[in-house]
Amino acid sequence: MRKSVGILLVLSLALIGCSYGNTPNEASSKVKEKSISEQQVTTHLVYQDVVILEVKKTSIVIAPPASDPEASYPAYLVYIDENTIIKGTKEKFDELVEGDDVSVRVNNEGAEKEVAESIVVY
Repeated sequence: MRKSVGILLVLSLALIGCSYGNTPNEASSKVKEKSISEQQVTTHLVYQDVVILEVKKTSIVIAPPASDPEASYPAYLVYIDENTIIKGTKEKFDELVEGDDVSVRVNNEGAEKEVAESIVVY
């Protein structure tokens, strides 16, 4: 009887530990979402809480805010097209400037050219 209770206790703790190990990291600046349609699976990528480093003619360069001056941070080139929606404190591409805090949703993750579906300016 004692042996059965001990085994049950060990299995319970193991199962509880497994459920906590699958929580997402909240500090991550990337969040992946999948939307399933009848014809295809499209992967969306959201760059959350990033800063615009550079505004080009048809694209922006974004990166996470630099909190550690000695660390290196990845930068991402995101293209803008006529279907890109800009909302928040600014509503036009021409209004975007270096240093703007934004979240960017792209609809073609992993493609050679990531095109922004929407940009939210804070």
